[in-house]
Amino acid sequence: MAATTPTFLLLLLLLLFLFLSTSYSATTYTGSISSSSNFTASNFHYVDQNGDFLRSVNRTYTAAMFNSQPKSPSFYLLIYHSDSRNVVWVANRNKPISNSGQLLLSFTGITIYDDSGIPVWSTPTFNSTVASLQLLDSGNLLLIDRFNKTLWQSFDYPTDTIVSGQRFPVGGSLIASKDDADFSEGGYTFTVTTGDGLLRWQNLTYYRLLMDSKSVINSNQPISYLMVNGSGFYLFGGQGSEVVVQVLITTAAVNSDYRILKLTKAGYLNVMRYTNRNWVTDFTTPEESCRAPFSCGKLGLCSLSGCSCPPGFRGDRNANPGCSPSDNSLLLPESCGGNGTRLRSNSSEKYVYIPLGDGMKYHPIDFTNPTRKGVNLSTCENLCSSNCSCLAIFHGNPSGSCYLLQNHLGSFISSSTNGKDDTLGFIKAISLSQNHNSNSSSDFPVVALILLPGSGVLLISIFAIWMRIRSRNNAKNSHSKKLNDNFGSEDLELFSIAGLPIRFDHEDLVEATKDFSTQIGSGGFGTGRKNCVQAPSHSSGNPTSSTDGQSSRSSRSRNHSQARGRARARAFYFPLHALEMHEEGRYMDLVDPRLAGRVTRDEVEKLVKVALCCLHEDPSVRLTMANVVGILEGVLPVSEPQLDSLNFLRFYGQRFTEPSMAGTGEEVEVGGGFMVTTNYSSSPSMSLNSFSYMSSQQVSGPR
Repeated sequence: MAATTPTFLLLLLLLLFLFLSTSYSATTYTGSISSSSNFTASNFHYVDQNGDFLRSVNRTYTAAMFNSQPKSPSFYLLIYHSDSRNVVWVANRNKPISNSGQLLLSFTGITIYDDSGIPVWSTPTFNSTVASLQLLDSGNLLLIDRFNKTLWQSFDYPTDTIVSGQRFPVGGSLIASKDDADFSEGGYTFTVTTGDGLLRWQNLTYYRLLMDSKSVINSNQPISYLMVNGSGFYLFGGQGSEVVVQVLITTAAVNSDYRILKLTKAGYLNVMRYTNRNWVTDFTTPEESCRAPFSCGKLGLCSLSGCSCPPGFRGDRNANPGCSPSDNSLLLPESCGGNGTRLRSNSSEKYVYIPLGDGMKYHPIDFTNPTRKGVNLSTCENLCSSNCSCLAIFHGNPSGSCYLLQNHLGSFISSSTNGKDDTLGFIKAISLSQNHNSNSSSDFPVVALILLPGSGVLLISIFAIWMRIRSRNNAKNSHSKKLNDNFGSEDLELFSIAGLPIRFDHEDLVEATKDFSTQIGSGGFGTGRKNCVQAPSHSSGNPTSSTDGQSSRSSRSRNHSQARGRARARAFYFPLHALEMHEEGRYMDLVDPRLAGRVTRDEVEKLVKVALCCLHEDPSVRLTMANVVGILEGVLPVSEPQLDSLNFLRFYGQRFTEPSMAGTGEEVEVGGGFMVTTNYSSSPSMSLNSFSYMSSQQVSGPR
């Protein structure tokens, strides 16, 4: 038994291999597939056949679950030319599936499911039952009923290509793909009308087929359909018996075996033939290399030498190709869509119009009528400013024609001569400055985005400096010029940051020591709740008596110090003020009045919270720079400041002191890790809350 075990296991593995091979083997059909088989296909199932599941009888065309780019994760039901593998039709072009997504053929038609079983594309509902799916050598995919009647055909739903012999009727449109591996609909279309063929971008005509020098008009009859075949490219009228327009193709290219008409992703219409296993382009329109309106991206400048940017613009790092204003204080608006005439949601936006200069053309306006006629440039600008979909204008002088460019902006063309064209272009931009003549009043959110990633403390310090300067100007008439000249303490305090020892100026020391009659370090002083300066308490001895003049001078000195203390509190207690406004939800009280109406409460709240989170006493809970950037960019949620890690602002930054009281007490730890000496009192209101006010000596230590 033991000897036969390896043989048994080998046979078992062989049978398992044969079972799996049989289960996952897939048959590539020729000509047709019956709907009675409940046929299914996926790229995974047909991976050994590269996704191919149906070929035409002569194998000219192949239907597959496929993508022509090997590394693409998106798959489509498509038809391609077998020899060249050139894709000529795609079913689910806007809803690709994974390699395990499936096609199902049933009595009701074709349905494509994604890998979760949700249908993403299907043929319409029919009155008859589907008998089979057929692929013809013309490249046409058909659903046939039991009477051999065509219920549906792919030729009625072209994508970006017309093959030899295929009729493309009036009203039909070819839509270019976005890319070679992305078959979803791009911005360029080609449409046949009763009088011409139109090339359009974002629903704006930029070229007509009859403008091409190779187009020859043979009849005035209305056009019925377009066709390309071995002998050429034609627009037929009536029942197809008369050629209305013929597009001349070089003699050497006549009588080619196979031709297609394709709208490229760049917006050009090509007629190509397949010969000697290669594709050769016989005809391209438009003839001008810069005619396609997005050839150099948004606001790009196209010329024979290539792509560049118009004067006043530079390359846009976020759009390649594409251009944006050179001035950092100008921002291009986004269209609200449609033909809206309402203002943008932020009606306080200030617009400026950047001139493009002479010789700049925009071809789509050649095929549209002016929005208004007989108006001056200022009126034309106002029309654009009041229209949230308007992104630029072209204005004619002296004709007064005003063109509004709405929803999309393409590329411009540099032309050496304008001819009869008198229009000049102007690009609409948002000014980020309230005063267009000065850059000093920059927009609050933009400044914050620059400062906050560097440090929340830096932002607080800048506000403190500004408030300090304002208070200094208000109180300078009451200051002693001699003291300001001799002692630069105010300049030193400009660099005070909560958490560092406090710097005292000369007047503070005079007040605290009674004109240096008390030894520094033996007492202290501080600003109480009412900003009153308290005389220092002494552990022993009697207060030194003084004359009336001395008392008067002392009184003036106290009043002077009180004013300085209030100004200093406003300037350097801003972090504490910001914390209090955060607790009360009064964020707008922190905004400079000059920015009124230009910032929202949510913006200010976000900035205050980020700044406070950067001031946490415990470094381990402060925000990292990556988190700061993520919050400001909206990628991460706004963090909530931890109040228990900000209490040091109350005990240290505010520099408030309770009145010195005789007696001794024990040290008690308060918020922020500070030790405060308690003073026993008979007052029933005495509590640990009183420890919020510490003496200067307790804060800074003896000198």
